[in-house]
Amino acid sequence: MVAVVVLAVALTGLARGLTTALGSSRDSAHHTQAVLLAAGRLELLRAEGDWSTGETEGKAETFRWRQTIAATAVEGLHEIKVAVSRPPEEAPVYSLTTLLYQTPSDLPSGKDKAPDATRSRRKNRRNP
Repeated sequence: MVAVVVLAVALTGLARGLTTALGSSRDSAHHTQAVLLAAGRLELLRAEGDWSTGETEGKAETFRWRQTIAATAVEGLHEIKVAVSRPPEEAPVYSLTTLLYQTPSDLPSGKDKAPDATRSRRKNRRNP
């Protein structure tokens, strides 16, 4: 009888441990998906290169994301926040905040570059 009680307690503990491990694995997979979604939104902004300040929201699979773009004191520099949540919870599963620089569109590319200072110094050197 004692052996049956010990076996029942051991099996209960084993079952609880397996359940906890499976739950942790599922939570880890959801967290990884949220991280990839936030990073993907950020890379999409980088690829587009032309964005404006404001807030946008959307859905992807079982997640909801909220993206906030705010200007900073430096012209062209923006603070980007991407928060990913999983309904019905409103608390973010993952939140990513970074700074991105947007090149001013009124500058022609490559024409206003300063000449290379090392080249001009090399031209002015005297041979001994």
